[in-house]
Parts: sequence; structure tokens; C-alpha cells
Amino acid sequence: MEKDSYKLLTDELSHWQDAGLQCHFWWRDDDLISTSPQLHRMRQVSERYVVYVLVAVIPDLMASTLGYDTSGMHTFVWCQHGFAHVNHEGANLPNSEFPLSRKRELVIQDLTKGRKLLLDQFSDRLFPALVPPWNGFRDDLVKELPALGLTGISQYGSISRQKIGQTLRIDTHLDVVDWSSAPKFSSARKGLLLNRLIENLRIRRLNYSTDNLTGILTHHRAMDEQAWKFVDEILSITHQFPCVRWVSPRDLFRHSPLFT
Repeated sequence: MEKDSYKLLTDELSHWQDAGLQCHFWWRDDDLISTSPQLHRMRQVSERYVVYVLVAVIPDLMASTLGYDTSGMHTFVWCQHGFAHVNHEGANLPNSEFPLSRKRELVIQDLTKGRKLLLDQFSDRLFPALVPPWNGFRDDLVKELPALGLTGISQYGSISRQKIGQTLRIDTHLDVVDWSSAPKFSSARKGLLLNRLIENLRIRRLNYSTDNLTGILTHHRAMDEQAWKFVDEILSITHQFPCVRWVSPRDLFRHSPLFT
């Protein structure tokens, strides 16, 4: 491990440790469609550190045997990743499968159909959370997700935990993949991610609440060896600090207060 490049991270975690504060992390991975060497790589990493991963599955693209093929992957928590990961937004606008411009009934139809496909594959192993493709979802339908069997939603942004009606939103904050150069993981990307992570932790420490949370986002299909090395190093470093707790998605999305 290149210790010098991670010194500021270990220093920041030492500040948490010295202050007697607990620091919370969680892990989400997107775009699963089938088993692959990359998925098994993620399984090995998550099992090595006993960290549970919320794995978002694309219902309309998943392999017909995915439920059976993943039955022994006990550190993975399966959830819904939209329906077909198809962009329905207009030109020159951010990609979205569920934009405001799309008919409401078509959005509900896709979510319902996708959930049924996943239930057929995963049965009671399916967790009732939605990860919208491209991390965008229309605000007018968030409160209606529980009626579709989806009590949680996870996007990408600054939110740790937010209750919206009976829906609980928990975001990720650090996307390992640089989509402008994927799958290449550069030293510049590593430096940028470390700086973002350290700043995120510093802000949460200085404005401490027991509901602090930092979400790491991966896309196993788009990651090269250097990206996996980075994830492994983050897990290795954080596991050296008793102040750090990696929280299971099943615990995160409880509607009762998490950190008591």
C-alpha cells in the first residue's frame, strides 16, 4: 500500500478516534445484470472485510438465472435498479429513466414490472429499495414508492438520511468510477477521491451528529485493477480504526433512528 498517499485519511480518522466519535460508512454497487469475474471480485473483497453491499440489479437486463447464480453471495443485499436503464429524458438534459416529462403511469408501470421480475428471481432476498439509474428520480413520486413495495431510495448527493413521507432516502457520496475515462482509474482520480472523502469526513466531524454517514458507490462492471485496489485500501485503512463502523444496508433503511 502507498502509505503516504493515505496519510491525510489516517490523520482524519485519528481525529475521530481521539474525539471519541463514531464514523459510519456504507457501500452501494450499481448495474448488476449477471454473474461475472468482476462480481466475484467484489464478493471476495466484501467477504474479506465482512462489509455488506447494496447491489442494484437492472430487472429487464438481468440474466434469467441470476437469482440462482447469486444464492450463496451472503454479503450482498439485492435491490431494484430502475427497470431497463434506458434514458427517457430529452436531448441536452441529464440522463434519466424517470424524468418529469415522462407519463406518470408509465413510470409506475415500469417500477411495478421491474419489481415483479426481481421478486421472481430473488423472492424474500429482495430488499425493498430503489436505486434509480443515473441517480435521478422525480420528486413527485418519492412518497408513492411504498405503495409499490419500495420503502427506500438511494441516489447520489449530500443527503445522509432523509424521511420523505414513508420513504427513506439515503445517498452515496463518493463514486469510485470516473465516467469520462472508465474503466481507467488514474492517480489523479485517486487523489480527487481521497480529497473528497477526507473533506466529507472533516465536515461531518466538525458538525457531528450521530446520524453521520458516508456512502461509497462502485460499479463493478466498469472498474479496473487500480479501482479495485483503491476500494481495498479504503476498507483496509478504515478497519484499522475502532471508531469506524461499516453499516449493513438492511440496518440503514430502517425507519426507526439508526444510531442510538
